[in-house]
Amino acid sequence: MPNAAVITTILLITLLAAAGGCESMQKTDKPDDLVGTWHFEAITSDGETTVGAPVIHFIPKITFEPIGEYEEEGRVTGFTGVNRFFGNYVVIESTLELSEFGSTRMAGPPERMELETALLESLGTVSTYRADRERLELDFDAGTIVFTRVIGG
Repeated sequence: MPNAAVITTILLITLLAAAGGCESMQKTDKPDDLVGTWHFEAITSDGETTVGAPVIHFIPKITFEPIGEYEEEGRVTGFTGVNRFFGNYVVIESTLELSEFGSTRMAGPPERMELETALLESLGTVSTYRADRERLELDFDAGTIVFTRVIGG
């Protein structure tokens, strides 16, 4: 029968290997600066505003929910001014990947539908982000989507 020191060593090696395996499986950062609700301000390209926030009661917004301790992706939800959307997100450093998007499919006034199309198409190609306490910038292939934090959101 093996002695206690051998058994202890084997158990310790097994636990360290398991802990190392769990750590390497975790790919997603926990982006506290991204979490919360943000109101849409504009879509910019080359420093120029191409789509501005509407002056209406239906302000588009996006909400990033916290990523759980044992989860690899978080949940994102939002409102385009006409429809609600939802999906998942993954963050690795400043890289942001949005995936598995879906939305409701209601029709609205042409100007809000144009904003919705531009916003959803831009969100579909987001690659990086920058966030501070007040401002969120989502970079996509042709520009940046700018949001401001909703106080208490």
